[in-house]
Amino acid sequence: MEGHPAGISIKTVNLHKSFQSTKVIKGMNLAITPGEFIAIVGKSGCGKSTLLRLIAGLDQPTSGEILAGTEPLTGIHKDMRMMFQEGRLLPWLTVLNNVGLGLKGDWKEEAHLLLQKVGLADKINEWPAKLSGGQRQRVALARALMSQPRLLLFDEPLGALDALTRIEMQQLIEGIWQEQKFTSLLVTHDVEEAVVMADRVIVIEDGRIAMNTRIDLPRPRDRRNSHFSNLVGDILDRVLGHAPPSSQLRQNVQ
Repeated sequence: MEGHPAGISIKTVNLHKSFQSTKVIKGMNLAITPGEFIAIVGKSGCGKSTLLRLIAGLDQPTSGEILAGTEPLTGIHKDMRMMFQEGRLLPWLTVLNNVGLGLKGDWKEEAHLLLQKVGLADKINEWPAKLSGGQRQRVALARALMSQPRLLLFDEPLGALDALTRIEMQQLIEGIWQEQKFTSLLVTHDVEEAVVMADRVIVIEDGRIAMNTRIDLPRPRDRRNSHFSNLVGDILDRVLGHAPPSSQLRQNVQ
């Protein structure tokens, strides 16, 4: 409906996930509002990628549930798309046909518009092998946006990019999200990236939410701002285990 966010709400309720005898997600409760941008950080093996896969419908909970809107999420949601660390483009298809992969009907005009939006209007007939890493991720982003998702999941999509290209992609994703207002969930190892992009940053520690920090900074975020630097430092301290649990600043775990 006009005037309402395009995103969908996501809620985990007493969520558990085990792989054989190993408990990876331990009773997690998290509420994400429609159109909200959430970043998840934590050490390797903490459970952040498992949580993303559960919300994506790629894995099923051991117990508890996930709600997409008011409905239980039992598989891959029709309005969900996911971006991975690599573009996962088909090398035998052109850029344009990778964007329209699996679509039927008259989709080429929309694909042209999205490629223009991501700065690749002049690459529509190129092969993926001729693109840089950043350009391949731009194609993957355009492909994800073709279906007008209400939920877009990001699994370290910028992790393999050089520093400047990474910043350009952060700005691109943020701009498109502000325009379309889909719900976003980003898993990243980069705490600064999380603070740059997210409305809230969630720190996961040993399968549980250890910190839930709202980023009360105007957009676009100014990395030179002292409050920005302090937030990055506080969150990084928590990820590295330098901060005691009682120092969870701005916490509003739901």
